[in-house]
Amino acid sequence: MHPTRFLVQFLLCALPLTALGNSTPSEFAEMSLEQLFEQTVDDETGNVNSPRWQFTYQFNQLDLGGYKNGTSNLSQDEVLWRGPGNPRTNENFPVLPTNISQQVHIFRIGRTLTTKTRLSLTIPMIRQSTDHISIVPGYGNFIIKSEGLGDIKVGIQHRIEIDWPGNISLNAGLSVPTGSIDELGDTPRSPGEQQLPYTMQLGSGTWDVTLGYLWSSADSKWRSSAKTIIRLGKNDRNYRLGNHYSTLLIRQFELVSIFRPYMGLELRLLEKIDGQDDEITVPGNFPYPASITNPDLFGGTSINLLAGAELKTQYGAWQIDLGSPLYQNLNGPQSQNKLKFSLQFSRAL
Repeated sequence: MHPTRFLVQFLLCALPLTALGNSTPSEFAEMSLEQLFEQTVDDETGNVNSPRWQFTYQFNQLDLGGYKNGTSNLSQDEVLWRGPGNPRTNENFPVLPTNISQQVHIFRIGRTLTTKTRLSLTIPMIRQSTDHISIVPGYGNFIIKSEGLGDIKVGIQHRIEIDWPGNISLNAGLSVPTGSIDELGDTPRSPGEQQLPYTMQLGSGTWDVTLGYLWSSADSKWRSSAKTIIRLGKNDRNYRLGNHYSTLLIRQFELVSIFRPYMGLELRLLEKIDGQDDEITVPGNFPYPASITNPDLFGGTSINLLAGAELKTQYGAWQIDLGSPLYQNLNGPQSQNKLKFSLQFSRAL
């Protein structure tokens, strides 16, 4: 079997097909496709005695809105509880996020150690806001916001020599819990500042391990990667975010030597949150005032269509990415992804 066909079948059959849905910054503040267009270590250095530095900046924008339960779309009227006299269930709520906007500025410094090995340090700065409607007096329409440093990551990439067409690199990383999980805001639970829900926190609160691989064909027309984020233990608020699995398959086209558009598929799986932050619940038979406070209403599966291009100049490489969901099966009701945008600049120093 041709290796490209084998790879496609492996990605589509052996790995989970997946999406994010309710996205916490810990999932979102990952470099989007940063590995797909990086030069190999050999290209960077030429020889083991000539180490090089590389700087990368990436801006990510993600918008979520509208609701899904499984694969079914839900209207706001189906998710918003209208108050006494109307049936209350585990799938409707007195507070309803209508739009979630997340922005991340990601800065990374990489250093090539040998012709096969590179280290990196990644620092995300996060800004996000959520629009709400509710039946609570004084909170008919309100917005909560948070911003600050996310979880800093250190990583290593190593190219391996095996009898396989193209190039394969293995990646490993460790995420340090530098992002706050104690962000406060004014919510309908009570007047004044209270603990914000999971989607508004800036980090995971746990040490997380990232493992993955990167493959590119000999002619660089086909590229793929797979990555998993494993959460280690629970944080000091007695929960851990769900483990995250993703894989990419990209077909790149070279119109001219410096301009390379691409199209591809991204497959994701995100698990539910394990545990619970009791400070964002309320007393009674229905402890969750909004879907984003229920840890079971996170995660799911999706397939995303990707398109973008890379432009190489004498001053560095530019990359633009757009992602839109083709299929989402979410643990709902929860907000669904609408559009993801990324802009990246990288330069050897």
